Amino acid sequence: SSGINAEYGGFSKNYQVTTQFSLWDRLKDLGSLTQTKKDNLIQLLSSLIATKTISLAVLKIVNFAEIQSDDVTFFKGLFTSLLSNSEGIITEIFGRVQPLPLDSLKNGMKVFIKHFLKHDLSGSELKNMKIALKCF
Repeated sequence: SSGINAEYGGFSKNYQVTTQFSLWDRLKDLGSLTQTKKDNLIQLLSSLIATKTISLAVLKIVNFAEIQSDDVTFFKGLFTSLLSNSEGIITEIFGRVQPLPLDSLKNGMKVFIKHFLKHDLSGSELKNMKIALKCF
C-alpha cells in the first residue's frame, strides 16, 4: 500500500493533500482504532515518511506535551520504526522539518523521543536517535 502511495504521491499534489487529511483524521482518533489498525498505521506512516512521500510535519496536529497514555505506545512504535532506517534516511527525515516554522512540533518530538524512547533503544537505533535529535 505504501508503495502505491509513494508512487501516486509523486504525481499529484492533490493526492498528497488528501492523504495528509486522511492521516490527520486517523491520528486525531487513535483511541478508537484497534491495535492491528494502529500497527498498520505505524507501518504506513513510517514508510511514507521514510520514502519522503510525506514529512514528519504530518504530525503537527499532535500535541506531544499533552499526549494520552494510550497514544504513547503508538508514537513509540512510530519513532522506533523511523529510527530503524539508515543514518542517511534519518538525517533526511528529521532534517526536512528543521527549516519549517513548527517549533512546537520539533520541541514536542524532541522531548517525546528523549523521555519515552531513549531508555528503550539500543545499538543503531540509539545512535540514530542522537543523529535525529541533532537535526532539530
